[in-house]
Formats: sequence, structure tokens, C-alpha cells
Amino acid sequence: MAFRQTIHYKLSVTIALCAILVASISSFIVYQLNYTGEIKRSYLDIKNLMAAVEKTAAVAAFSGNQQIANDVVNSLILNPLIRHATINGHNHLLISAGKKTQRYRIKTTAI
Repeated sequence: MAFRQTIHYKLSVTIALCAILVASISSFIVYQLNYTGEIKRSYLDIKNLMAAVEKTAAVAAFSGNQQIANDVVNSLILNPLIRHATINGHNHLLISAGKKTQRYRIKTTAI
């Protein structure tokens, strides 16, 4: 009788295939959960960072002070989570720095 037709061979192949399938599915699920958690954590970090500079950015935008606006924008893009920052305010103030992307965008408005 050939070895491939024995019950031991068939059982071991079935167990190995089931183990590969379970490992593949569980690793995909864990990856998706971690990815979603990291994106949420990044958004929370960005919102906390924006809350820290909101008052200064609002003063710069309201007063039209380009130096303060430049400082705020340049400080924001030093953070590895921030790729692009813009302050748009009175007196045609428009300060922008960094690399623009449309993939993830968080827009805040300070009044």
C-alpha cells in the first residue's frame, strides 16, 4: 500500500492545511484590527496637537500676523504625523507648508 493513501498521511496533510488556513485568517484579522487602531490613534494624536496650537493659530489668523502663522505651520509639520498644514485668515493671510495629500484630511476651523 502506497504511503499517500494511508490514513496517517491524509490526516497529517488535512491538519497542516487547516493550520495554514487558520493562521492566515487570524493574521489577516489581527492585521486589520491593529491597522484600524493605529489610524484612530493617529487621528487622536493629530487632534490633540491641533488643540495645543489652536489658540495661537486663531490669533495669527484673526490678526493677520504672518510671522506667528509661519511659526505655527512650520512647527506643525515637524511632527511626523502631519504632512501638510495651512492657516487661512483675515487680510488675505494664507500660510501653507508641507506636502499636500488628499488621502487623509482633517480640517478644523477656529472662530
